[in-house]
Amino acid sequence: MLDQWDLKYGDDLPHFMETAVRESDFVLLVCTPEYARKSNEGKGGAGYEKRIVTGEMFQSVNQSKFIPIVRKGSNNEALPTFLQYKNYIDFRKDSEFNERLKELLHQLHDVPKNPRPKLGRSPFPTKQVEPGESRKGAATTAIPNMPPDLTEAFTLPRGKEQSRVQAQAEWNIEENFDLEAAEYQPIPVDLKAGNRLTGFVKADGQVTAYLLGENSFRSFDEGLGFHYDWGREDPVKLTKVSYEATETRAFRFVVSNGYEDEAGEDFDPVSVEVKLRIEN
Repeated sequence: MLDQWDLKYGDDLPHFMETAVRESDFVLLVCTPEYARKSNEGKGGAGYEKRIVTGEMFQSVNQSKFIPIVRKGSNNEALPTFLQYKNYIDFRKDSEFNERLKELLHQLHDVPKNPRPKLGRSPFPTKQVEPGESRKGAATTAIPNMPPDLTEAFTLPRGKEQSRVQAQAEWNIEENFDLEAAEYQPIPVDLKAGNRLTGFVKADGQVTAYLLGENSFRSFDEGLGFHYDWGREDPVKLTKVSYEATETRAFRFVVSNGYEDEAGEDFDPVSVEVKLRIEN
């Protein structure tokens, strides 16, 4: 809102100023020594504007609504007392005008000039969860377009029938976590030759689940080629797990929300429950 655009002859000047300050998303205060002098002395339009802005600043939750722009003079000369503590944009050098204008536009359009990067993956090894424990988060950013071509047929767990109470009481690994779009959760699993890994993955959205050996997991994590040991090709909300180890080694059981839908947009965040049993 600018008086040259929006103010007509005969309009109420105080009402125009009050409405402009109250209803605008941002208020740009062009600061010069003359503006600071009038504002500090409470004279003229600058003095009246100071009273309006000060009252609005006391009530406004969004303190970044009021942006001082220093056009000429030193800080002490150009900034009135009520703006001395504000972070300002320095427009004093004409040679840097376009650069400063771009910085201002970043804020006005809510597009950060220096976006905050995503938190990186923890450098510390993941602890295998003991029975009865659960973990929230600790998710790792997934490699784009990297769900492997998982074609291994899914089979139901083998072994002796157990009562429902027994099955629920004997999980070796129990995990509960949230996955944002483009994240995956690796769970360490140590298997001996002849062990069978059984259990299930349950989510409130579509995820993929697969088992990788340590070397394959490192290759996957670095965006290189890898070989999966068990997995499903299609995203699921509920799937059973069944894998028989042929050698003794460390694995990573991975649940991923890092694929894309047909429109190329990330899926919504999901909450995941994983329960795994190691059978001899």
